[in-house]
Order: sequence, then structure tokens, then C-alpha cells
Amino acid sequence: MIYSKDCINQEEMKFWNTNNVSWIGTYDIRGSIPEAMDNDIHPFFNVASSSFYFDKSSFWHNLSHRFHWDGKEHSEQNFRFISSVTGEQLKLIEKDKIKVGFRCYYEI
Repeated sequence: MIYSKDCINQEEMKFWNTNNVSWIGTYDIRGSIPEAMDNDIHPFFNVASSSFYFDKSSFWHNLSHRFHWDGKEHSEQNFRFISSVTGEQLKLIEKDKIKVGFRCYYEI
């Protein structure tokens, strides 16, 4: 399942779908809000790209694609929409404020 642009006006379903789990046990890894993260291999590419800004057929839902955010503001000029995998330039997201989230993990 992907929470993509096609689903914006749909009611969100909350359940633990084991088809959308990462190798580290993170649920809902595709779609929704783009996620800022540390990237030890390529630090410049610090945002997981899969999000509701792209339709369901977009290659940006591939889990390995990342792009860059400078972390300062949420306008288009604060992002570099270049794929960390292909180097392909993405058409800019046409929003005044682009949402970016993150996941908080702690060790138990």
C-alpha cells in the first residue's frame, strides 16, 4: 500500500499491514509525508521521497530514492529534487509549504 497523491481525498485506514514493513520493522514506509533522515552513505540525500505528493505510478515510491532538503524552510527553493539513484531531476512539488516529517526511534 502507498499513501500517494491519488489517495488524498480518501479516508485513511489504520492497521498493521505486514506488506508494508521495512527490514528494520518500520511500518507504513511508503507514501504520506516525505521523511527527513540521516544518510550515512550519501549525506546530501536526506529525505525519503515516497509521499502523497506523487501519484501511485511515480518512480519516487521506490524505497531507495532520496532527495535533498536544506532543513531551513519548507519552500521549493529549500529542496533539490534529484534522485539519489538515477540522478534524474524531478518536476518540483507545486506547494507553498512542503511538509517534511521524521520518525523518532528509541532503544528499549
